[in-house]
Amino acid sequence: MKREELRRRILARYKTLGDWSKETGVTQSSVSQIVMGKSNLPHDGVVMYCDKLGIKRGEIGDLFYPEVKE
Repeated sequence: MKREELRRRILARYKTLGDWSKETGVTQSSVSQIVMGKSNLPHDGVVMYCDKLGIKRGEIGDLFYPEVKE
């Protein structure tokens, strides 16, 4: 699942999802829901994640919208 890659990206830069939660101001519960694929980010959230995690434009679909097929 591509959301597992998002989790890896977060943990590569931050020790825990809790640390990432504090950095972004999003509750830890919401972060967990996002990385498990049970919730999606609004556009401004995707932009923030990309900026803070160094995610390139070409990776956005795979990491944030894996259910959308090519």
